[in-house]
Amino acid sequence: MALHLLQQNALGLGNCFVHPVGLAGQNSCRTCRLWPEDPQAKWGVEQLLPFREARAALKELGLEPIDVLRVATGGDEVEVLTSLQEQLKDIKVIYVEFTSEQDRKQIDQMLDPSHLLWQGEIIAGQKGALCYINRFHLFDKK
Repeated sequence: MALHLLQQNALGLGNCFVHPVGLAGQNSCRTCRLWPEDPQAKWGVEQLLPFREARAALKELGLEPIDVLRVATGGDEVEVLTSLQEQLKDIKVIYVEFTSEQDRKQIDQMLDPSHLLWQGEIIAGQKGALCYINRFHLFDKK
């Protein structure tokens, strides 16, 4: 259902495409709770989903170069960014979620050489979302 809604929303944007691929640090299959998101719920909908190593998946899909990247995996953001380490310096804008203070610090350390933390939302120090802007493109007038 969520994938269908995302595809419908993308159609209205134009030049926006949905690739139904879960990205991770390595190829794997995982059982994911689709609804409700609360892991404490004793009921819900779970599904076994395939995940692809991020660098290989994006290359196969022909998604290079990347202007805007959003990484929201529910805990594997550092692994996905590590997989994309070589490409990070060329991405103009990176939106990334985090689920622990340690991950937030690692993400900041990984992106600091090429990106400036532009905006963020941090909830109780443990989770949130950050937006990084590429330092080179920040003042690029093209």
